[in-house]
Amino acid sequence: MTIDTTTALEAADTWKRLASLVPTIELYLEPTRSGGNSVRRPAQSAPPLSIHASDLLMELDVAASFYCSALMMETPDVKRLPHGLAAQLMLIGRRHGHFTADPDQKIALDFCDEAHDLLTKVIALIMKPLPPQWMGPCQACRGGDLWLKDGRAYVTCDACSSVEDLQRLHERLHTTMRAMVVKRAEIAPALRLLGSKATANTVKAWVQRGRLVPVMREPEVFRMADALELCRDLRVAV
Repeated sequence: MTIDTTTALEAADTWKRLASLVPTIELYLEPTRSGGNSVRRPAQSAPPLSIHASDLLMELDVAASFYCSALMMETPDVKRLPHGLAAQLMLIGRRHGHFTADPDQKIALDFCDEAHDLLTKVIALIMKPLPPQWMGPCQACRGGDLWLKDGRAYVTCDACSSVEDLQRLHERLHTTMRAMVVKRAEIAPALRLLGSKATANTVKAWVQRGRLVPVMREPEVFRMADALELCRDLRVAV
């Protein structure tokens, strides 16, 4: 005896929704402090990485691997795992009939229940505000760190509680960064402090295409001013 059509379609939609939420979960793993010597990493600040988000992604990955492996073994047209967790979850949602129409009702119900349980955990995570983002050392007290909390237009020092307007901070950081010489790995984190969407892959592409040229090869270092100009020229927001 198979489950009813409504329950099967709800499960399919749930798996697809899980796929669409993977990038949101990954936001909780985004490093919010840059490395290297040019920007200080406060030793006593709590790490922004969410262990709960990491565990949840692992749980999603285990479920996706299980159901995708079943599709590869039991259906002739699924020959390999799609690339990436989101794509695997979407495949499971699209091919839900392989599980929801199984004569063994327990298999179908387990498929539906697992999707529901996973979505409940994801919703519980993303209903919380994003972790505060470290925005550099405080210029007022010279001992604290500036943090940007989700949705706010200002940053607050964790030591002296002073407040600075986010736009003014960006202007100050922009001026400071233009004079900096940094390692390649430091460019994307520094740009993110300015609100840029540039990633490490963006920087890698700039270097490979000769758009961003190191001022010194050994050790490899770049002018932040050059990266800032590329952001402006290519409309990678800062």
